[in-house]
Amino acid sequence: MFDHNSVSRPTRAIEVVYCYFESDKDEELRDELEKHLTTLKREGLITSWCKKEIQAGGEEESQINKHIDTASLILLLISSDFIASPTCYDQQFDRAIKRYENAEAHVMPVLLRPVDWHDSRFGDMRPLPTNGVPVTSWSNSDEAFQDITKEIRNVVKEFWLRDEQRINESYNQLRKELATQEWRKANDTTKSILFRIALKEEIGNLSAEDMKIVPFQDIYAINKLWSEYSNGHFGFSIQKYLLQQSDYESFIKQIGWNVDDSWLEYENLQFNLNSPEGHLPYSGVHFWQAVPSFPSEPPNINYYKLPRTRNEFYYRYPVNYYQRQKTFQEQFKPRNQLDLDLSNSEFKREIEQISNSSFITPSPVINNRSGGGAGGALMGLGILARAAFPWALTVAAVGTLAWLGYEGYKKYKHHEKENEIKEKIESLLSRLN
Repeated sequence: MFDHNSVSRPTRAIEVVYCYFESDKDEELRDELEKHLTTLKREGLITSWCKKEIQAGGEEESQINKHIDTASLILLLISSDFIASPTCYDQQFDRAIKRYENAEAHVMPVLLRPVDWHDSRFGDMRPLPTNGVPVTSWSNSDEAFQDITKEIRNVVKEFWLRDEQRINESYNQLRKELATQEWRKANDTTKSILFRIALKEEIGNLSAEDMKIVPFQDIYAINKLWSEYSNGHFGFSIQKYLLQQSDYESFIKQIGWNVDDSWLEYENLQFNLNSPEGHLPYSGVHFWQAVPSFPSEPPNINYYKLPRTRNEFYYRYPVNYYQRQKTFQEQFKPRNQLDLDLSNSEFKREIEQISNSSFITPSPVINNRSGGGAGGALMGLGILARAAFPWALTVAAVGTLAWLGYEGYKKYKHHEKENEIKEKIESLLSRLN
């Protein structure tokens, strides 16, 4: 039974910052959104800040910039006034999007009032409400704010998950390794980041489908770091460009991953700037497998401390705890069944009976005639040979067919594996679209 006094880490409150234009209409809508977020604040999940909290005499621009630089979630409250304001549309947005591109913060446009925003600078970002309809266009604005609040709660859960997977620490490590041109370590860290984000580090296998759940923001951030520190020599973007200029087979040879129709071993890659353009980060055949990191014993769970009342708290597992346990059981079910079969005494006896059966070991021919001598022995050998010949011929034929079938199966599996690797590489690079 869990001891409520042994909490290893409380929930991190996510700092939310509002970027908006101070018109009466937008102020009123922001205040209404703040009311709907009260539940999240009472649960200790978020804190919020807006320019109204700047005290008299405080420097507005520096205070706003300070909070944009530290916030985890930045809400852009979109209206015609926001887009018309150079301060909001240019300065604040530039500062927010820089942190977004470095995977340091999450930026979410919130459509307050109808405006032509699709071709704006944030037109490619997914806005709130989730249906893309501005708040004032809803027949019931409370339903619009409820939709926004629900999505913000989901984002908070994503932050918990990233904290648990130590994604931000891995990004800091990647920056240090790239800055010192430790290319091999940086490649290993890149692989680790993608496995962690996809929640596949403990399984040890990453699929093309898994890449679809990796946010574009992370692919963009990783690519940006590799490109900046290598002066454009490495990165996903240069790899994507080269792939678009030729076919896949030529591409993997051009960047030096495949030589003489064989994938290079990971140790033989060139972890330096003398390597072919686009050589790193490597995502070839060895990239998609890793040693599963399942603990031998259940790990110490970081329980989350959440307030129920002013002086009372309750505790719960991290957001993906139960999914991790389910995945663990499914992944090891076939292996556990095999271990069970091999340890079963009845199963062992069946194997021994098959090994000692008569059709595998022919009975010898015995000559009891007196005076048979050598002639009888030769006759016995002849009879044995005639009896064994059809059996031997059958075994040879079956063995030949089995060998041919096995060789064909190997070629089929090799072709299947090559197509799988191709699909994974193209899936990864397509995330830059």
